[in-house]
Formats: sequence, structure tokens, C-alpha cells
Amino acid sequence: MPVSIESVNSESDKKGGSEGVEFYDNAVESGGFSKPISMKNEYPQGNPSEKFENIPSSLGDKSKNVLDIGCGRGDMAIKISKNYGQVFGLDLSKESIKSASKKTDSENIKFIVGDSHKLPFEDDSFDVVYVKMSTHDPKEIYRVLEDGGYALSYGLGEKDALYFQQALGYGQKYKDKKDAVVQGYKLSDKKKAKWEEAGLVPIEVQEYEYDSYFDTVNDLISFLEIAPIATGFNPKDPESCCIHG
Repeated sequence: MPVSIESVNSESDKKGGSEGVEFYDNAVESGGFSKPISMKNEYPQGNPSEKFENIPSSLGDKSKNVLDIGCGRGDMAIKISKNYGQVFGLDLSKESIKSASKKTDSENIKFIVGDSHKLPFEDDSFDVVYVKMSTHDPKEIYRVLEDGGYALSYGLGEKDALYFQQALGYGQKYKDKKDAVVQGYKLSDKKKAKWEEAGLVPIEVQEYEYDSYFDTVNDLISFLEIAPIATGFNPKDPESCCIHG
């Protein structure tokens, strides 16, 4: 039976349906990812992103295939490609896939536009499947994962940007996070249950908390242009910036 390693942190989920696709298409087209952002992260437990990226790298060899769900502009897929025979990066954002494809001419990497809830692959196609900050369907991951393969997930926790979203009164996964805090449960437990229902067996769950600091308000605004924490937030639109009680 396929097994699952799940690493959960306090950052934000990456995609959110058609709104999420449009957000990332606009961010890529507008050059938002090329803007310098001055910020500092304090990681008392170590950098969770770096730790997560080391896992699929350590699991790879040239006889294995790996799938990156929600690959974005392809940085992680390209980074680990030297450790695998074939790497597939999938994302709903056409602009992100265009950007990723321009970054490499390696023959063992393929970037495709596709839906994570209807993966365009046959059953048992991959030795490793990972998803970083993106929506996904555990049942689809189970379907395309070979028996004995590994699935990895890196997603948001209930405290992610919660104070900022509370001030606005809205934001990505705001209701889910608020409900978790009020009712006293962890989003990682909820996700774990869904993976188990799909047939995956979680063998490790890790949680991280860290603080991020921006040097200026403009740095924060530039960050919000590429991170869908509050997709309705527009510093030029007074209505979107209203603070709700």
C-alpha cells in the first residue's frame, strides 16, 4: 500500500480554483515574481521549505518518476530533476507553465497544464508525488502513485496570516483557519484524515511555526501580489483595504 509523508507548516495554500489560477497568471504576466522583496523570516525549528525540498531529493534515483502537483514556475521540479529519471510538473496556471518551460531544456522534465483533481496520468505512474502549497485530491494522488510509493504534502496551518486576515475580514482559507482556532483543532489533523480515507498511510507529520517581518509596507504589498493570502486585497482600492470589525 502506498505510504505518505506529510509535512505541514504555517504558510498559505497555493491554489484556490479558478480564482487561484487567475491570480497566478496575473502575477506572472505582471512581473510580480521579479520584484525585490525585503523581508526576514525567523525559523526556530529550521526552515520548513528547505527541509521539505530535501525529502523528494533524497528519495530519487534515475529509475524513478516524480510528479510535482502545483509546480508553479518549476523551481523545485528543476532542482530535484538531477535525482530522477523523469520529472513531471503540473499546474493549472498557463502562464506559470510557460515560465517554467523557459527555465530548462532538460529532456527529463515535462511541464504541463493540468487539473490536480483530474490528473492526466494513468494509474501507478509515479514513485513519488509531492504537492507544495497547492490544492490537491488525495484520491487522485493515491491512484497515480505506485504501490509502495511516497506522497508528500506541504501546506498551510490554521495560524497562517490569520491576524492579517482577521483585520481584513477575509482571505484565503480564512473561514477554515478561524474555525480551527475557535474549535480547537489542527488543519493538519483534518488533512491527515482525508489522506487516510484515500488509502494513503501517513507515516510522518511535522508542524512548524515561524514569523515573517517586512521592512516596509511596500514590501508587504509586493508580497501580497504573488502570494494569494488575500486575493481581494488591492492597495489602490479603498474598499478592499477596509478593516472589518
